[in-house]
Order: sequence, then C-alpha cells, then structure tokens
Amino acid sequence: MVPKIKTRLVIQTPWESPIGRFTQAGYLEANRGLRRSTMRVLGSYGLVYLIGGEGLFRDVLETEQPVHAGNMLVLFPEIGHTYGPAEGQTWSEVYICFDGPIFDVWRKQGLLLDASRPIRQLQPIEYWLRRFEQILESPTSTDPEQTLSRICKVQQMLADMVIHERRSIVAEEDRAWLSTARQLLERTSDGTRGDDLNLELAAAHMHMSYAGFRKKFARLAGIPPAKYHMRRVMDRACELIFRQRHLTNKEIARQCGFCDEFHFSRRFKQVVGLSPREFRKNLP
Repeated sequence: MVPKIKTRLVIQTPWESPIGRFTQAGYLEANRGLRRSTMRVLGSYGLVYLIGGEGLFRDVLETEQPVHAGNMLVLFPEIGHTYGPAEGQTWSEVYICFDGPIFDVWRKQGLLLDASRPIRQLQPIEYWLRRFEQILESPTSTDPEQTLSRICKVQQMLADMVIHERRSIVAEEDRAWLSTARQLLERTSDGTRGDDLNLELAAAHMHMSYAGFRKKFARLAGIPPAKYHMRRVMDRACELIFRQRHLTNKEIARQCGFCDEFHFSRRFKQVVGLSPREFRKNLP
C-alpha cells in the first residue's frame, strides 16, 4: 500500500547551523513536477523521494531516465534538471534541500553525492518516508543546536543509503555469480559426466579454489554444488523416463553419463525417493 501524505511546507525560512543549513522541505501530494521546457538550477543539494506515481527525470548531464515510487532523486547545486510525471498525471513526494561545508565534504569524498548517478532505488517506501519524517517533524525548534542535530540525522540517512546501495550491489553480483555457476553445473548434467562431477574444474572456470567455490555456492544456493548437479542429472533422467518410455534403465543411465545402470538406479532412488521402476509405475 502506498503511504498517504498531505501537501505541506515544513521549512519556510532557512534553518541554520555552523556546518550546514536546510533551505526547503515539505510534502507534495498529487504534484505535477517541474516545467519540462526549462532546466531548474536549485542552488543547493536536494533529496526528492517519490512516494507514489512515476515519471521522468532529465538533467544537463544528458541523464534521461524513468523514475517511480521508491526512487530517490539526488540533486546538486549547479546542475540544471527537470522532473515530473507524464502529462496529465501526478505523483507524491517528500523533499528536503540543504547546503553547507559538511555536505561539500560528502561530495568531495564521493559518498553518495555523485552527480553522475542522480537516481537511487530505496525500498521499502514506508521505512524511508519515516526517515524523512524523523528529520522534519519533531521537535519543532529551529535554533542552531536543533538544526545541528537534524544535520546529523541527514548525514546518518545518507550513510544508510550508501550502505543499502552497496549491499544491493553485492546482492546483484551474488545473483549473477550464482546464475553463472548454475549454468556451468547444468552443462555437466546433459549426459557428459553423470556422477563424475569435477568441481575443481568448475571452480577453476570461476577463478576460485575448490573450497571457496563449494562454500560460496552452498551459501547462495542453499545446497552444495555436487548435490545441485546430481539433482539436475536426475531431473534429466526423470524427463527421459517420462518422454521416452521405450528407453531401458541401461539406456537412460548411459545418456545421463553413468556406465553402470545399477549405480544409476541407486543414485536415482537416493535423489528422487523412488527407484526407476517405481517412478515408471507412478507415471500417468
């Protein structure tokens, strides 16, 4: 469910502190975005978090990218940009604009404030909306001490965004690695090796030691690579029994890479839970 917000301006005059200040902030419901015909130069940093809806973001660096609920737009003082929903559509957002020396340090060190990557994906929406609320809502005092505290909260949110994004990158890399490893093991389940899986060769193909490959595969797939391979071999055996019912166990064993049909039958029962004969009997 998309959280409900009401249009409200939170900051009307800047909130100042020795290391930074807030210049604008608020909530926009059913917003139509910026004018598409011109690029706005904000003059400060900005975070715009989309709560609902979708649209398009463009800037003078030739970024042109669709955006949707759960996207954080990261804006920069001198970079012209425009964004908004499609013609006749609206979206909802929470935004905060800020500047000051502490945020220049973040940018100089390349921590999140990277103009080449102005759009970030942050989920769940309820959690990140709450992070904005914690900065903007209570207490209501705008004295320098309270603003300093809010500046620290913004930095903590930026830090959490960095950590969230890096973990997402690692997760995506892990998914790609596992997909490649599975394809490698499945290529050996087409009758070329059967029960004789050379994991050291598979690990070398992935530029890893045998122990490292086995440990990483088991962590990501939830099953050791040898066991995964054997399941795929037996999937092939089951398909052969079902689709080519004239084949004998000896012929299926040979096609699955086993030189001994009795060894094949024993391994089949270990993996499938039935002997090949029992499996045949249960076929429709």
